[in-house]
Amino acid sequence: MGKKFPKIELKPEVAPLVRRGSGWYYRNQLKKLPSLPPGEIVAVELKGREIGLAFYNPKSELPLRLFHWGAPPPTIDQNYWFHRLRWALERRRALPIDSDSFRLVHSEGDLLPGLIIDLYRSWAVVSFNGAGVDRLRREILTGLTRLLPLRGVWEKRDPIRKREGLEVGESHTLWGEVPTGEIVIREGSLRFLVNLREGQKTGFYLDQRENREIIGNLPNISRTLDIFSNGGGFGIAQGVKGGEVTFLDISPLAVGQIEKNCHLNGVKNFQILHGDAFKFLEEVKGRWERGELPNLSYFPQLSSLLKSQGEGGEETPSTFPTSKWAGKGVPEISPLENRLEEMEGNLPSGKLGEGGEGEIKPGGKITSEEEIATDREGEGVQKFTYSGKLGENLDDGKGKLEESKESSGGEGAIVLRKGVEIGVSTSSLSPDNLDFSRTGELNLDEDGKVQIKGGENLLHPAEIFTPTGQNSPSQRGVDRGKVGKGGERGETGENLENGERDPISGASTNFGTFPGKVWRVGKEPLPETLFNPYDLIILDPPPFAKGRRARQGALKGWKFLIANSLHLLKPGGYLALFSCSHAIPAEELIELTLTSATRLNRIVEEIQPLRQAKDHPHLPATPATLYLTGSLLRIW
Repeated sequence: MGKKFPKIELKPEVAPLVRRGSGWYYRNQLKKLPSLPPGEIVAVELKGREIGLAFYNPKSELPLRLFHWGAPPPTIDQNYWFHRLRWALERRRALPIDSDSFRLVHSEGDLLPGLIIDLYRSWAVVSFNGAGVDRLRREILTGLTRLLPLRGVWEKRDPIRKREGLEVGESHTLWGEVPTGEIVIREGSLRFLVNLREGQKTGFYLDQRENREIIGNLPNISRTLDIFSNGGGFGIAQGVKGGEVTFLDISPLAVGQIEKNCHLNGVKNFQILHGDAFKFLEEVKGRWERGELPNLSYFPQLSSLLKSQGEGGEETPSTFPTSKWAGKGVPEISPLENRLEEMEGNLPSGKLGEGGEGEIKPGGKITSEEEIATDREGEGVQKFTYSGKLGENLDDGKGKLEESKESSGGEGAIVLRKGVEIGVSTSSLSPDNLDFSRTGELNLDEDGKVQIKGGENLLHPAEIFTPTGQNSPSQRGVDRGKVGKGGERGETGENLENGERDPISGASTNFGTFPGKVWRVGKEPLPETLFNPYDLIILDPPPFAKGRRARQGALKGWKFLIANSLHLLKPGGYLALFSCSHAIPAEELIELTLTSATRLNRIVEEIQPLRQAKDHPHLPATPATLYLTGSLLRIW
């Protein structure tokens, strides 16, 4: 016999919800609220029939959250929760996730109400946002560390805990060791910096992975405006193709990460607006009302074009967009488990080519994407002594010294991934900050020398990632002046505003080639080029409405954002809209766009809906599991 759980009876009128498998039941749907402690497991019944098991919390507006349907299992113990976690992992392994980071547990979507677990390479970020899972912290942590070879677990204390009557407190290391600085995660061919301790959400917007690929596949985009850009994911997905990207975000941490992520992915044609998106679009609105911005509707231009041809005149070449969207979907990718097997292989033996001195010793074996270079032996890496100069251009094995990038030598480590990517660290650098951003084809020639063909500059990792501290980017500013002779802008640079620096926390000054394209919205005149039309505009704001009560204010804000963004969008340009609140579905955003477009004599075409990534599963019976909706529109 299984354990006897306290029973809670549902009101008869909720029978339709029970029939469709709903996992949520509110206070007014219960016959009575028993006096039980928050997080207690209870048996739920309707008309005397057993429905399943739920976490009960009398302090919440949502006191019942089901996690098990049907008759109770013989026992609810440590093994039960371990198998629930393993089931979630098996579901992810069946997905085409081309990344080393993904969501392992998505609350109700994985039948673990209130629990969020995101995996970033060898680290997990966990949020216990429900009273039930908060009581199971030990069981969840034990199961997680038993299931995966983790280095550390960080607990993110989400303010949403207040709704459950739980203490918020400070986020902290729950188990193992968690990096204090930034780590690099891979998403397809892109690389992004993530700060597990300080980043938004659990560190990165993993739920937008598939949407970034869709945005990146849009053709013929020469100018992109990424509003509410956070770390710059959408803009970078397009920027790697060579177009110009303008990023806009109010967060100092985000501004710094945008700059570093652009360098990490080789995006050079970009600029950053630091400030409030509403203030920037307020200026756009003012320029439109003063007649300083053109009418970008296709139809007035068409009318003008037809008049210019005249009777018997030659046809004027059209300047309107003619290409159709390629409609590329998510490419076929082997599951995570298969890709990890493909990566297995011994490190080659041989000496570095003329680009540097040192020896790579055989014997190491890469068995998973989580393994990176460290200063400790084992863990799939081999040590070597490097006495050359870091930062060289290793092209066909011939070294080319980059200015002011000498190394004093010392012990370090080298790792191969899939035989094509190399990364170097020194003993003074945190292993968590290894740089795999520069790639090339690595082969051994007849003399046993390592030849790196087609590779870009292999930057020393410290050029990109500096742990938080006295010399970290977060402690320095960025100016808008030209590059000084010393490489760091501001010391000997020109065109500085009275020698003043823009105090943007997190923006790197390690790159002596970045010409200070950071503009402060509302604090200085913005360049006129920012108000030229764009081919693509992304609107991905934070959730304006976390509940139905905030809907009207949220819709008002959205109306302003959409209406004024259209003043900057070329005919045939793309508008990507995202709502991360189930209270404002994408359909309402499309309606707002239709209203604004009609006033501007513009036509709206829907290309495709946009949804959260598949590792954030949606259960139709529990609508809140679909919290991210959006649409890719084309505006004529």
